[in-house]
Amino acid sequence: MKVYKLFSAWYFFIFFSFGSFLPLLSPFLKERGFSGLNIGSALALGALVTIIMQPLWGYLADRYRNSKVIVFILITCYTLAGLTMAAGTGVAKLTIIYGVFMVFFSGIMPVIDSMVVGNDLEFGKVRLWGAMGFALGAQLTGLLAENLGLSSIFIAITLSNILVLILTARIDDRSHSKTREDSLNRGDILELLSDKGYLIFLVASFLVGGSMTGHNNYFSLLYRELGGSLSGVGLAFLLFAGSEAPVMALVQNLSRRINVTSGLIISSLIFSIRWLWYSTMPDPKWILTLFFIQGLSIGSFLVLVTLYISEVTGPGLRTTALAIYFSFSAGLGGMFAQYFSGLILNNYGIAQVYSFYFIMSLLGGGLYFLLLIGREKKVDCKMEDAGVKYK
Repeated sequence: MKVYKLFSAWYFFIFFSFGSFLPLLSPFLKERGFSGLNIGSALALGALVTIIMQPLWGYLADRYRNSKVIVFILITCYTLAGLTMAAGTGVAKLTIIYGVFMVFFSGIMPVIDSMVVGNDLEFGKVRLWGAMGFALGAQLTGLLAENLGLSSIFIAITLSNILVLILTARIDDRSHSKTREDSLNRGDILELLSDKGYLIFLVASFLVGGSMTGHNNYFSLLYRELGGSLSGVGLAFLLFAGSEAPVMALVQNLSRRINVTSGLIISSLIFSIRWLWYSTMPDPKWILTLFFIQGLSIGSFLVLVTLYISEVTGPGLRTTALAIYFSFSAGLGGMFAQYFSGLILNNYGIAQVYSFYFIMSLLGGGLYFLLLIGREKKVDCKMEDAGVKYK
């Protein structure tokens, strides 16, 4: 029980810092003189850095069997880079600082998620505390930014991350203890990347996860375009992230009864419906009223992808597999979505940005469906080989 409480508090403050930063990044850049294309280019650079660095951090954690030290490095350096960013001026300089920031920020998610799974904790029950931390961080920092200016978001990040480092020191990480005798090698990674099912999963996640990453950064511009305030953006993310927590807990509780791939298909369809609706530029009051759609889409998706990776990989390769997933999803998918979102924003407006996300998530759902068919065929073949008759 103490372990659950420690990891839950740890996740809460990690995601508090995420919630303080991600929803307000685009308004911060816009305030510093970035155009729509500049914002898209900067976010695409961050995603490119993610593609390179996430697998590297995951590999280092698996290779040296010390995720705790990796987390210390990532949190400390990302905090320092954030403070540098707060003091930065000029489009070119801020873009470079943001790229350095993402070197460390991008590595956090796969490492901490793998630590939770590797310590035999139910991921959904811990991750829901992250959703609540994100929600509170977005709301409180939105209010802070409205009164003290957007640079104040980095104060919230720093204070939260100090608590994260204190909690990290108290964690007894056993995520690599069962596999310490095994040394991760290139052959393991090549075998993983030669799995057709895993590759389809990565491409699908590129599309769905890319739309999700784009939304996280462009929603604030949509909401402001509809007449909302900065504190309203914070309230929206408070409701959004708060809705994720119960869905995450529910999906985790049902994980042994549901088909994970089928769940990913349903989640992708909910994404598609949501983005299509946003493209109609609805009244912001309705966006807030129907906040629970966030939980049904993003909340379920985040747990399901972790469950899927846990199903198809062994513990010695889990952090690397998660890092590769995040690299394709938030990294490559995010780079693709955010760069073209900037182009679309400049030429057609924010409504068409969400039409673009609708197409991405719909295509991703189609690929998850192909993955489901492929997995069922494998099961059927195994049953036939074993001499099992069925209708």
